[in-house]
Amino acid sequence: MYISYDYQRMKMKTNRPVEIRLRRLNERDMKPLQEIADNKKIFDNLPDFFPFPYTLDDAKRFLTLTESEEKTCTFAIEWEGVLVGIISLIPQADIYAKSMKVGYWLGEAYWGKGIATAALRKICAYAWQNFDINRLFSSVIAYNKSSVKVMEKAGFTFEGIGRKAIFKNGQFYDDHYYGLLKDD
Repeated sequence: MYISYDYQRMKMKTNRPVEIRLRRLNERDMKPLQEIADNKKIFDNLPDFFPFPYTLDDAKRFLTLTESEEKTCTFAIEWEGVLVGIISLIPQADIYAKSMKVGYWLGEAYWGKGIATAALRKICAYAWQNFDINRLFSSVIAYNKSSVKVMEKAGFTFEGIGRKAIFKNGQFYDDHYYGLLKDD
């Protein structure tokens, strides 16, 4: 399954257009997923439920999890025909049911190319069209300045800081919160 706005053209510093596609994961993605996810720098920017080292069994478990989604919320990020990362919508419950959290990561070789921003914009459009929600949000570990730029370029607004809210690799870090309303 492909989302209806599969391609987005963005100008990079080279003025070369880049095609980004979001699609469902499939069996062929297991090995490439394992290869790009098995990176300590990626692990350092994500919650601890994202394993390191990242094994083929981890990739298989993740694929099985995405296959069980009632409505597609997790997508492979594809650039130039290659799996380069993952982006997901995480439904919320109870009084937060009109909000969804967005999470994403890219393989290190693909950082700084505008891919994450394009993917984030695309999943936001998908969320507004396919879910009865009013708000998207995410949080970023304070030291992850690149992800802060991605959120801001995609139109998210800085909403606040959870001081020392994250405990990662034996240290406390601030958590920066970003949100985007449907009518922003």
